[in-house]
Amino acid sequence: MAIVPGRVRERVRPVNPQRYGLRRLVTLILTNRAAMVLVTAKLSASTAIAAGGASVYYFTYNVGDRSLISIAALAMVAPTMLGALLVPALIRRIGLKAALLGALMLSAAPSVVIWLVHSNVTLVLVLMGLTAVGGGATLTAANATIAELVDYAEWRFGDRAEGAFTSLAAFAAKAGAGLGGAMVAYTLAFTGYVGGARQSEQALDGIVFAMTLLPAAVLLAGAAVFLAYPVTRELSERVAAELAERRQEALS
Repeated sequence: MAIVPGRVRERVRPVNPQRYGLRRLVTLILTNRAAMVLVTAKLSASTAIAAGGASVYYFTYNVGDRSLISIAALAMVAPTMLGALLVPALIRRIGLKAALLGALMLSAAPSVVIWLVHSNVTLVLVLMGLTAVGGGATLTAANATIAELVDYAEWRFGDRAEGAFTSLAAFAAKAGAGLGGAMVAYTLAFTGYVGGARQSEQALDGIVFAMTLLPAAVLLAGAAVFLAYPVTRELSERVAAELAERRQEALS
């Protein structure tokens, strides 16, 4: 992490070198459907990941074996990396929009199955690994889509705002983490969870719901919203080509 910043170089020169003010920045965000849709998808992914933290309660109270918490966490590392590594190939094959939609669906589907088979711990661990593949792919594709969004906004509005859109995505990620944790807390409180005590059947069901159907619903809602993302593969290629022409004309 200390070495990377020193090796980074800006390779893209904006066509419009003038700085934009706060009013222009607000316009870039609020009138840009692509930005609002992408932020919503990023928010849903971060919310679902945070809600998945309810697995700690599942292994503690539903399974009764806290040692499985660390095993589950370690078992998800490799699948998360695999999901991230698959994204470049997916983007080349089907485009960013389809790749992110597929990743969101892959994150959600195993969680629904876990809800159905939550008494089978071995199967739950396997399905959590599949969820991690989708999660790694989702985060990687979402970050790649930010770069696409920057190009799209410059092509459409004339201003290149890498910092603004990156900050907006970071805010969505932080907000999603807080929202996901709050949703789990309210779900457990509503279903009668009592910390450190023997849980009722209703509370145990609430834990399973918070770990499975809750993040799945959030992910599917994010996927539904992301269907409105206007930058298709064809449009992305057109944007890249036209921006390259504009930069060439600006240099000549």
